[in-house]
Amino acid sequence: MKAAIVHYSCPPVIGGVEIVMDLQARFLAREGFEVTIVAGRGDQTATIGAAIVPELSSEYPPYAKMEPQLREGLVPDEFSALKDRIREKLRPLLAGAHSCIVHNLLTMHLNLAATAALAELAAEKASHYLAWTHDATYLDPDCTIPHYGYPWDILRGPVPGVAYVAISDFRRKNLARLFGVRASRITVVPNPVDLPFWLALSETGRWLHQELRLWDQDLVLFTPTRVSRTKNIDLGIDILPELKKLVGKVKLLVTGAPDPHAPEAIAQLEGLRRRAKERGVARDVIFLSKMTSPDGTPLTRSREVVRDVYTLADAVFLPSRYEGASLPLLEAGLLRLPAICSDIEVFQEVAGKGNALFVSLKERPEVIAGKIVEFVRSIPTAGLYRRVLRDSVWETTTNKRSLLRLLGGRR
Repeated sequence: MKAAIVHYSCPPVIGGVEIVMDLQARFLAREGFEVTIVAGRGDQTATIGAAIVPELSSEYPPYAKMEPQLREGLVPDEFSALKDRIREKLRPLLAGAHSCIVHNLLTMHLNLAATAALAELAAEKASHYLAWTHDATYLDPDCTIPHYGYPWDILRGPVPGVAYVAISDFRRKNLARLFGVRASRITVVPNPVDLPFWLALSETGRWLHQELRLWDQDLVLFTPTRVSRTKNIDLGIDILPELKKLVGKVKLLVTGAPDPHAPEAIAQLEGLRRRAKERGVARDVIFLSKMTSPDGTPLTRSREVVRDVYTLADAVFLPSRYEGASLPLLEAGLLRLPAICSDIEVFQEVAGKGNALFVSLKERPEVIAGKIVEFVRSIPTAGLYRRVLRDSVWETTTNKRSLLRLLGGRR
C-alpha cells in the first residue's frame, strides 16, 4: 500500500511537525507501506522518499508577494493560477496513494493556494485524505485574519472527502466546535515519541521492549545481578504476586547468569524458576540470561543490552543479603533510575541517606510490595513515563492497530 505525507516542509527543516512526519514515515515504512513525503522545503535525502515541490512552501516567493493582499481579505488575480499549478504538480505525486496524510495545510493559512489545491484533490476522492491537525488558524487566540469567503472558509469547516485527525482531545473539541460537528467525527492520535532515540536503545533493546511487552506493564523492576544465594532473588519472586495485586501488570527482569565460581548456581537458577512457577508468576519473572536476541546472540553478553534494560525499567531492585560494594546501584544513579534495595550497610553507604528506598529483609513480602508501590507512585516522572509508553509509542500493539485501521491498513 502507498501512503503520501504532505506538509510545507520536511527534514532537515527543524520543527515539531517535521519530527512527527519523519517518525510517521518510518513507522509506515516498517509496516510495509511505500511512503512518499511531499513538501515545499527540505532535503530529498534526509528522510524517506521525499519529493520537493517548492510551491508548497509557506515561504514560496510568488505566494509571499500575494500575502499582503490576502491579509487584507483580497484574493489576488495570480492566486488561481498558482493554485492550479500546485494541484497539477501534486496530482502525479499523490496518484495511487491509498492514504494521503496532510499535516496542517487544511487548517492553517500559511499557503492558502496549496490549501485550496489540496481541497480540490481531496474532493476527487482518488485517495483517502487525512487532515492531521496540529494547529489551526481559527483556533489561535492571536489570529489576526478573521476573513470569510474563499479560500479562508476552507479552514473553517470540514473539507468534503477528508477525515480529520487531532493530536489531542483538547484540539479535537475545539476543532469540532469551530466546524460545528460532533467531536466523535474527529479521531485523536497523540504525537509519537521516538523511544529508541531518546532512550538510546540498541536494535536488540528495541526488540526486547516489544518482545516482553514492556510498554504494556504497570511496573517493571530490574535486578542486574548473577544468581547466588546472597543476591536474594527469591525475595523479588515472592513480592511479585503482591505487587500484581496492587498495581496490575508487573515484570521482574533479572540478568540472572549463574555465578561461574559457584557450581551450585545452575541448580539455584532452576530453583528460582520453579519458585516463580509455584508463585504463579513464571511468565512475569524474566531471566534474561536464558534469552537470545534475534541474531542468536545470548542476550546479556552485550553491555549495551543491559544498559537498555536499565532505561526501560521503572526501578532497580537489589534485595541482596550481603554485598561488598554495588556497581548496579552506581549505574542506576547515573541513569537517574529509582533504586529499591535492602537496608544493608553497604547500600546505605553507596546510595546515601534519602536517595533510595531501603527495605528490611525481615518484613513480609506484602509489606515490602506496599512500600515499593508507594515509593514509585510518589515519583511524578514514573507515572508520566508509563503514560507516554502507553499513548505515544506508535509501535505498541494497541496504537499500531488503531493507526493501521485509520489508514486502511491490513492489520
